[in-house]
Amino acid sequence: MYKTISQIGQAQQVINKSTFLATAFPISNEEEATAYIQKERKKHPDARHVCWAYILGEKKDIMRYSDDGEPQGTAGQPILQVLVKKDITNVLVTVTRYFGGILLGAGGLTRAYSSSCVSAIDNTGVKTMVLSSIAEISLDYTTYNRLQKAIENSDYIIVKNIAYNENVTLTLTVKEEDFEKLSDFFIEASGGKATLTENEKIFLPW
Repeated sequence: MYKTISQIGQAQQVINKSTFLATAFPISNEEEATAYIQKERKKHPDARHVCWAYILGEKKDIMRYSDDGEPQGTAGQPILQVLVKKDITNVLVTVTRYFGGILLGAGGLTRAYSSSCVSAIDNTGVKTMVLSSIAEISLDYTTYNRLQKAIENSDYIIVKNIAYNENVTLTLTVKEEDFEKLSDFFIEASGGKATLTENEKIFLPW
């Protein structure tokens, strides 16, 4: 289980005549991060700096950042620390600065980049991704009709597809931690005739 952002979020603030444009991007790999960073640089050719940081992986095992010419430790690292404190991953934040002619000092820069990152993240929405099972089961019509309401009203099953053929075949999504419970339910309800088959495991928002 991990937390990430739901969508791209942006924020802008002006501090002592310098404009800071922050954008948070959901990403799934380093190639996407690089592409977004390059896109921001092309989008803002007159900007003095395009600083950034990102975290990738369920275990947050990839962390990168860049000050892009700002004094060391005043831009990329503060952005990264915001991501760490918010406990999110698979996210890139870029903060583009248009220099306004007034030096902010190390403390001022750190606060500016941190607050810009926070505002961008706050404009995305954070979601929790849970390891889930995509499963399939085939039931005879009598069993399906008997279980239909229980399936539809369940708070831990999502029915993705129903195919009506010789039997009723259900494609379901369930949290991985609930798979065994759901499997036991179908085995008992069908008198041992129906078995839940797990097709794949993926992370999904719940």
